[in-house]
Amino acid sequence: HHDHYDEALMVAHLVLTDIGIAIRGSGAIAVLPPILIDMAKVFENALRRVLADGLADDPRVSVKDGNVSGEGGGARRGLYDVVPPGIRMPNATPDIVIELDGFPALIIDAKYKPAPQMPDRNDVGQVVVYGARYSARKIMLLYAERPDGRPFAERAGAIGEYEIFSGMVNLSAAPIEREEAGFVAAVRALL
Repeated sequence: HHDHYDEALMVAHLVLTDIGIAIRGSGAIAVLPPILIDMAKVFENALRRVLADGLADDPRVSVKDGNVSGEGGGARRGLYDVVPPGIRMPNATPDIVIELDGFPALIIDAKYKPAPQMPDRNDVGQVVVYGARYSARKIMLLYAERPDGRPFAERAGAIGEYEIFSGMVNLSAAPIEREEAGFVAAVRALL
């Protein structure tokens, strides 16, 4: 009987009973404030979880969040080895770091946009920096679309010792579980 549960319980009831909800308008039983959802974050978190679950059968593999510090179970690192005194260290924050036997094997940065024929130069620059910082030779840009006929992971090219891949997941696929399994298998093949 907590007062702050009232609104949450009301919304749950409306959703479960399929009764209309209006966002800052009229014509429904409840009027709710707008909710902003960062779909880019949802995409990166969801695919990180898909990879962690899909690769959990291999004890040599761990999937980490590069946005979270190592103390928090993540893989975030300082961008530089050292910075001048009095300068705050910027961070390297790839969305997904896949380690094999404790060493970064694949760095993935999620891009919540359609898959281009060739990755954008600025996006490539970003992941190459991550690859250099994590000493991972395989790096991937992950897109929230997989056009017909394209694989789950395709090699875009190489820059020096770094192989750049385009990863793709069709979020509209039915069943989505098959699409996720295909992506996990493609990532497993890169490790």
